[in-house]
This record gives sequence, structure tokens and C-alpha cells, in this order.
Amino acid sequence: MQLICKDLTIGRQKEHILLTHINLVLLEGTMTLLSGPNGIGKTSFLRTISTYLRPLSGHITLDGYILDQNSQYHVAYLGHENGLKHNLSVLEYLSFCARLFSISSSPQTLRLKMLMEHFNVTPLATVPISYLSHGQKRRVALVGFLLNQAKILLLDEPFNGLDRESRTLLSSYLMEIKENHIILYTNHLTEVRCHDDAIDLTDYKPC
Repeated sequence: MQLICKDLTIGRQKEHILLTHINLVLLEGTMTLLSGPNGIGKTSFLRTISTYLRPLSGHITLDGYILDQNSQYHVAYLGHENGLKHNLSVLEYLSFCARLFSISSSPQTLRLKMLMEHFNVTPLATVPISYLSHGQKRRVALVGFLLNQAKILLLDEPFNGLDRESRTLLSSYLMEIKENHIILYTNHLTEVRCHDDAIDLTDYKPC
């Protein structure tokens, strides 16, 4: 699997270009860190690959095919906001995610159980999401996100709000699954290093 960005220009409009002339190749089995100062366009870049935003010019291909909104099932994006349903319990919400991602077979049900145990969410199963701490909500959001069967995983500051143990759990899990995925993420915490490569978006800032 190969994701290619070809002469990509990203911005809110033509008068406000964030990044330009992006030419990158991302390969299956790699986890890549997006770096750069605040405001450089890291989130916009992730959202463009996710197809939520359209590039001003250029294109993105996955194995030779243009990546667009018809390809969304290939891509999963987790942003700064957790996007949880606060009126549900943890298990109700994660069961909703499982149904959303068509996870109903026995192996996938075991996968939900495994993820809940890995991220120490199982003891919270019956707790309403509205009662959770910020860190607990982030762990629930991560479990819901990782239930997605997409092969391209985009994570915007996934370690935010997590304690040291939870950061280790997340980094170890991402390293475990990267063999069959393309993982692209942002992170400002210097103590967390789990990437194979890094891309400094400052190189693509317009002159």
C-alpha cells in the first residue's frame, strides 16, 4: 500500500495558502510524525488526507487511485476533539462504534474486548461518558477510533490528555499494528517517540 501526495497545495482559500508543493510518499508499515510550529498547517494537512478538506491544487493517490470522498472507508481521522456521545455509557458508545464500523462477527467482538482491556477501559464500561475525566474520555475515544478497520490512520495530537502509562499503551499498540497500516500523527510531547520517520512541514511553507 502506497499513499502519494503530488504537488499538493493546502489552504483555507487561495488568498491564504498554508502549505505548498508537497510531494511525499508514505508506505504501508510506517508511522510518520508531522512536525512544525503551531499554525503551520498540521491539522489542515491531516484533514486534507482524510478528504474532509479539498486541496487547492495537486492530488493524493492510494495505490494509484485518487483519494477522494468516495475513498473514505480507507481512511480514519481522530482530531483534537473526542467526539463522544456523553449521554451514553462507555460500553454503549463503543458498541455503537462497533456497529458503525460493521463489527459484528465473533473475532471483531473479541477485538473490542481486547482494545477495552488494553487501554484500561473495561472497568469504566457502565459509567456514563459525561462522568469521565478528560484522560478517560481520550482513552474511550481512542478505543472507538481504533475499532475502525481503515488502513490509513490519521491522529491529531493523540497523546494529549493521557498520563504516562496511557501514552505507553497507545504508542505500543500503534507500533504493533503499523505493519498493516499507514499511520500519520502529530505530537508536541518530546518524551513520546514512536515514529519511524518525521516530516517537517516548515519545508512546505510558502515563501
